[in-house]
Amino acid sequence: MRRFYAFVFAISLLAAACGGSGDDSAGATTSASANTTTTAAMEDKTGSEDSDAAATETTTTIAVNALGDGDENTTFYGNPPGTGTVEVGDTKYEFDLNILCLSMAGAMGVAGQSADGSSVSVDADFPPEGWETDGEDWDPPSIAIDDDEMDARWVAGGDVGSMYPEGSSVVSSFSSDGRLAVGEASFVNVYTSGDNLEVQTGQFEFNCPEA
Repeated sequence: MRRFYAFVFAISLLAAACGGSGDDSAGATTSASANTTTTAAMEDKTGSEDSDAAATETTTTIAVNALGDGDENTTFYGNPPGTGTVEVGDTKYEFDLNILCLSMAGAMGVAGQSADGSSVSVDADFPPEGWETDGEDWDPPSIAIDDDEMDARWVAGGDVGSMYPEGSSVVSSFSSDGRLAVGEASFVNVYTSGDNLEVQTGQFEFNCPEA
């Protein structure tokens, strides 16, 4: 599900890159009319750049509106934002899921910022119930918290989790109906390693309301 979140930013970046470049061919003139032609070329280039900027702005607006309704009270996909609570050891995080709060085919993807405005963010993915045996290629559940306040990145599960000793980075249990995900996890701080690897257990709850 995190692919959808990355896709949003890819669309925005692609839109910002659109527009093309100005035509400089007007600068090639004879010496007899050099001054006049140079001035005309500069005006032509300026006009072209203005047109490019307008086209880029329009394209970006279309791309964003295609993914959301432009309302700050909704996520990129136009869904109402949700809430999340994650406990990592003795630290309790509360989040506004104002970036992504999406339910699809029973799976759930969320992303947001700390509710108190501090420099902390979260993204998490949960496959549907029975994901291990339904024959679909679901990624395992995962949670990642970037805490710039404490210079930590706590990760449980997902592809990163498999890089650490078994059981140290894993969503150990969870239940999800696509709108509410609750469970327990073991987190590693990926900024640490070896004998200094930080591992903390905790629990979580993410809620995405109906659209």
